[in-house]
Amino acid sequence: MAATFGYLKDVRPYKIGWRVQVKVLHAWKQYTSDTGETLELVFSDELGKKIHCTVKKDLVSRYVNSLTVGDWVLIETFGLSYAGGQFRPTNHLYKMTFVNTTTVFGSEPKSESNYLSLAKFEKIHSGELNPHILVDVMGQIVMVSELENLEANNKPTCKLDFEMRDETDVRIAVTLWGSFAQTVYTACQAAEDKTVVCLIRFAKIKAFKGVRSLSNSFDATQVHVNPAYPEAAAFIQSLPDDGIICVFRERVPRFAIVSAKNEDYDEFPRNTISELITSMDVGKARLMCTIYAIDTDWAWYYISCKSCNKKVTHVHAGVNGVNNKGKKPRFWCDVCKSVVTNVIARFMIYAKVMDNTGEARLLLFDSICSEIIGESAASVLDGSVDEIDDPEDLPDPVKNLIGKTFLFLVWIERANIFDGKEIYKVSKVLQKNGLLEEQLVEESSDIVNAASIVSGDQVPLMLECSQETTDSITPSSKRVYPLNVGSSDGSSTSKKLCIAPVDLEKSNPEFVGEVAFELADVKAEDKAKENVDMKNKGKVVESEEVKHDDGGAVKKVVVKKEDIKVKIEKKK
Repeated sequence: MAATFGYLKDVRPYKIGWRVQVKVLHAWKQYTSDTGETLELVFSDELGKKIHCTVKKDLVSRYVNSLTVGDWVLIETFGLSYAGGQFRPTNHLYKMTFVNTTTVFGSEPKSESNYLSLAKFEKIHSGELNPHILVDVMGQIVMVSELENLEANNKPTCKLDFEMRDETDVRIAVTLWGSFAQTVYTACQAAEDKTVVCLIRFAKIKAFKGVRSLSNSFDATQVHVNPAYPEAAAFIQSLPDDGIICVFRERVPRFAIVSAKNEDYDEFPRNTISELITSMDVGKARLMCTIYAIDTDWAWYYISCKSCNKKVTHVHAGVNGVNNKGKKPRFWCDVCKSVVTNVIARFMIYAKVMDNTGEARLLLFDSICSEIIGESAASVLDGSVDEIDDPEDLPDPVKNLIGKTFLFLVWIERANIFDGKEIYKVSKVLQKNGLLEEQLVEESSDIVNAASIVSGDQVPLMLECSQETTDSITPSSKRVYPLNVGSSDGSSTSKKLCIAPVDLEKSNPEFVGEVAFELADVKAEDKAKENVDMKNKGKVVESEEVKHDDGGAVKKVVVKKEDIKVKIEKKK
């Protein structure tokens, strides 16, 4: 009697006693802080239905040699759970998990098929495909940029951007990292004028500003250049006969376009918190946010070695033969590989921030914290290097950060995008409490002191005679005006300056007296109708004034003045 097997489309989590016959399409090891190193696999049955499988770290050694890529196997007794995660290698509703009672046997091949599920470029561009499901794509490489050597997560790596087209000449951009980038770049260099076909299995769909592209999803992706697959041969036959081959595009050297000293921070995108969390591009972004709490699950400072600036651990008495009876505490430095006493406290604050779109957590290192707090951690602790006792007991300088708004330059790392890391590191403070430093200077210069306002635009009212003829008006050449009004009343906006003109022809030409000024409150409506009759017209009035000569001596000066008849009218 032939053994019976279930198809992958029929398996359900209500039992573990399933028996399936599958082909191993892909296997890779994956490490996470929660699960450690696990073995990840993709299986397919003879109907082409695929499922993702995980073998936990304590079972890896038992099954790793029985699960070779390309082999058919029988698997009995396994668990099923909902398939989750941001990027899933299959569209199966469930994920298979090996248990202690799982058994794996070799099996006769059911098919030589590679079980490709090639996605159309048009559907990728239109957004029809689920971006959380990894896809298979095949295309002709038509353009390749230079291989970039850079650093990611403090490790050297390489990056390659290139463009592929399908049989209908629809094109799509691809970015590969690490060994995948090196493989494709080497193959394109060796191809010369030949057609280069690239098959990417389990590729990730990225989207930026509505433009979709492809990239590898760490080791979950497979990259094959000119694979010996029947599907690849059929694809080459379907390509347009237009003679297009792979061309290389030169790239401007990075050092020629990037200036570390004169970095233009406006070039980085201004993101909200929701945009930051959903961003799919590694790099930096500007984030305006308000600190609403300090995460006290973490200490707000740490002790570091002054020699290497790395974190040290406190050495208690008797540990590793260290006598810690002295007054000065001792610490172990993993970098210096020795016990050190020359240490200092440094900030490391995990801040909870928010805006009107969501919440996030930011990591602020010592230089950032010192800048926004205004003092060092050593100053806040008054030189103490003791371990923290109560993380809830925050000092006032740290508490004062709560409620303040800043514009930060934030790192978006690969771990934030692909590993679900929720903490973003702050690279620089661009605005303090919502205002740029240069804006603070500009605003302070715009503040006008009321005491410094001088009414230089105020024009004294003209005094005209009651006669309408110009002859009755004292010529302007014979009027004497003061060069400077020293008293504060002379600049009052509520008083009008009344000037008594002096006829110099009837005065002693040897003396030039001071002109008497009278400042009085004048009501415009009353004074416009009032006629002032000046008596004793033509009579010279002598008065004595006290003046100082050039030598500083005091002398009396006789000033002769003549009263004239004037009419004060409101100037229209």
